[in-house]
Amino acid sequence: MAKLTKIFHSLYEPFFFSSIKIKKIHNHAIPSVLDDVFEKIDMGHGIQYYGIIPRSGTRTAQKCGNSEIASIGIVVQGQIDYKDNFTLESLRLYRSQYPKNIIILSTWTGEVNNKFRAECMKLNIHIIESSLPDNEGFCHVNCQIYNSYIGAKSMENDENIRYVLKTRTDQRIYKPDFLRYLLNVFRVYSTNKNRIVFLDSSYLYIPFYLCDYLSFGEKKDIINLYDIPFEAGECDAFKANIKVNRQYVTKERKSENISFKEFNSTKRKEVTQRLGRLMVPEIYIAFNYFKKHFAPDSTYTDSMIFEKYWDFVRNNTIIIDERDLLLYWPKYKYRSHRDINCYFYGHGLNHAKWLDIYVNGKGEE
Repeated sequence: MAKLTKIFHSLYEPFFFSSIKIKKIHNHAIPSVLDDVFEKIDMGHGIQYYGIIPRSGTRTAQKCGNSEIASIGIVVQGQIDYKDNFTLESLRLYRSQYPKNIIILSTWTGEVNNKFRAECMKLNIHIIESSLPDNEGFCHVNCQIYNSYIGAKSMENDENIRYVLKTRTDQRIYKPDFLRYLLNVFRVYSTNKNRIVFLDSSYLYIPFYLCDYLSFGEKKDIINLYDIPFEAGECDAFKANIKVNRQYVTKERKSENISFKEFNSTKRKEVTQRLGRLMVPEIYIAFNYFKKHFAPDSTYTDSMIFEKYWDFVRNNTIIIDERDLLLYWPKYKYRSHRDINCYFYGHGLNHAKWLDIYVNGKGEE
């Protein structure tokens, strides 16, 4: 404890001169210095908040589930994150909560070392190792498509598996009994069997920009989501000038601070013309799933693309808020304490926005 106090003194003494006190909350040592630091930082009109989560995957886990929950297979997809044993600790967390569920690690040949493999055997984690695609696609989208498809497809003939959750090796879900939460949400809204749960890192006014790092639904639908062609140039327009186009799309996300119903046909046409074919991996996966399994003749520059997108969002998706899963992603640490502007303004497709579409349908012309 003295060492921790000394470290915080050295880091933050230039900002304030009060002594550092340590509070003990639920056996976690939380330095009250963080409160002092945030008070010293000018947040403008914003309020900063933070939290502490356990590094170990099994520290707070409790066994959950029954035969119904055991019908959910988990696919953890991607490169193994060996830093702090992140992927392994995530697998331990999931296994400790769900001892009866099938958990698949879908990764690449050469990723798994002997120690990791031995630990997965103890946990009864099934490992699928695949060769990387010859064409990895823009931002490795083809790697994600293939990894996810292989993982979900491996459960196709298992009659005990009805649902599949697809997540990533570099992310961790901390919500207790998160599978029951996902299943309950799914059942509330899924009168349509082709409905898939996505997270709220999605956008209402960019057609088919649906969060691509987590998906949940019936097994056949998750298989179909990734049963799409590899990206082979469709993202070239965006890739040609990544910096400029990323700034442009980011601006587009944040500029539409109007209500869903105010986004009329005239406004939709303007945005369609501006966005053109600036396709990114999130759009590529969702749009090609829609095109292959619902509307084969659709193009991304279709003048009715917004109407098709909103019909798809209303009838075939469920959007939940990332925070409701207590999802942690160390790749982008700022996400753990980011501002929540997207919850107040119109550009984010969060659960509240999705619910508006689900209940009220299309916006007014």
